[in-house]
Amino acid sequence: MGGGTACPASSFAAALLLLSAGVADDDFKTCASGAPDYAIMACTNLIEGGKLDARDQSVAYTNRAVAFRKRGGLKRALADLNRAVEIAADQAPIYANRGIVYQLMDRSSTRRLQPCHRARPQ
Repeated sequence: MGGGTACPASSFAAALLLLSAGVADDDFKTCASGAPDYAIMACTNLIEGGKLDARDQSVAYTNRAVAFRKRGGLKRALADLNRAVEIAADQAPIYANRGIVYQLMDRSSTRRLQPCHRARPQ
């Protein structure tokens, strides 16, 4: 009888493991290609989960940065990309995305200055 009570407990533990594996797979998919708000949540789950190796962690930071960039959060995107470089500096997509963020930041600062330039008499 003692063996019968252990079986349901071990089945429950195995079901929880399978469930958490499914959630992690969903987070990977959503982090990589989900709508920005969902991608940010999924990437954050992966980053804070502490189970990623260095390369996967840098990918999660990069993907979250892309999602922040799409939402207009350029400073947050840059912070995530800088963290990704600290973790895995050999990943080219980090630098490509960081270049895009810098370019967008430069454009937005230029837009803020344009009214001043227009107001000057010539």
